[in-house]
Amino acid sequence: MGFEEVYRVAGIKSPKQGYSITKVIEMLQSEHIRSLGADTKRASLLMALEAAGIQIDEVLQDATLRQRAVNSYEAIQRKHLEEYEARKAQESCAIQAEMERVAAEYAARISNNPTRCHVRRTISANGRGASRWRRSEFPKPSLCA
Repeated sequence: MGFEEVYRVAGIKSPKQGYSITKVIEMLQSEHIRSLGADTKRASLLMALEAAGIQIDEVLQDATLRQRAVNSYEAIQRKHLEEYEARKAQESCAIQAEMERVAAEYAARISNNPTRCHVRRTISANGRGASRWRRSEFPKPSLCA
């Protein structure tokens, strides 16, 4: 949102004859007085405002209203940002907790799952025991008997 939109939303209207603080700033940046000294610029500006029938207090009041509108807008945007950051921090904590839970589940599964070496040892040990049992229960038939 640009400054003009902020001012419009805040209900700030252009002062009479259009001499807002923005107009005064434009006048100070004019090529006609840009290179003049500070005192000469001030005198030229005051003379132009007086010639247009504009009181300096009107311009200062306009500047004050516009500054308050910008400050208010900034405060609202800061609050929105803080709320957004708080939501994102909560989401990050929830994601972190879920990651830790899932990691713990997988770690438990891994620790309960026998390793390849353990499986080989178990098969090998069972295989020797099974072979002994097979030989004792089912002796080889003798071909010469």
